[in-house]
Amino acid sequence: MKKINGGGKDDNIDSDYEEEAVDSEDEDFASPDGEEYEEIERNKIIDDFSDNDEDDDDDDDENYLQKFDQTLKTNVITEHHPELIVHNFQEVDALCHVVRNADGIIIDPLHRTLPFITKYEKAKILGERAKQINSGATIFVDVNEEIIDGYLIALAEFEKKKIPMIIRRPLPNNGSEYWRLEDLEIL
Repeated sequence: MKKINGGGKDDNIDSDYEEEAVDSEDEDFASPDGEEYEEIERNKIIDDFSDNDEDDDDDDDENYLQKFDQTLKTNVITEHHPELIVHNFQEVDALCHVVRNADGIIIDPLHRTLPFITKYEKAKILGERAKQINSGATIFVDVNEEIIDGYLIALAEFEKKKIPMIIRRPLPNNGSEYWRLEDLEIL
């Protein structure tokens, strides 16, 4: 113990505290015993494992929230939903062309189904055309002024095959046939 400034009581207390502080600092810098060293190494290893787990979780999270790139989108659509593939007008127009022989029999490889309009296609065409007429579309047939119902006007256009619509028929092989309304027979 060192006495500073004449040896008062307060000086002894301060010096005792200083000695304890110096002793605790010496303990921090002392080399660890065998057991302490093993415990420190174990703690380091545990910390390393926990850090690696968090890094792996971060990598998974980064991959989880990635946006779909364009190739992945098109691959999913073409493999699982080929009916959603969109063709431009020139392609559809070329696919609508029906080839017939001299007897009027269809010999086109792109048109294998029967050329009759189904009741479901008729209902869809009439409903769509009636909605267009009610919205103010141009009427393709001469109609009496007393007829104001869009469905009746659409029915008159349908019977005369004046509706310029293309019907897409899905096929079992995930393809489609495109028919113009004027090429189909109405039963």
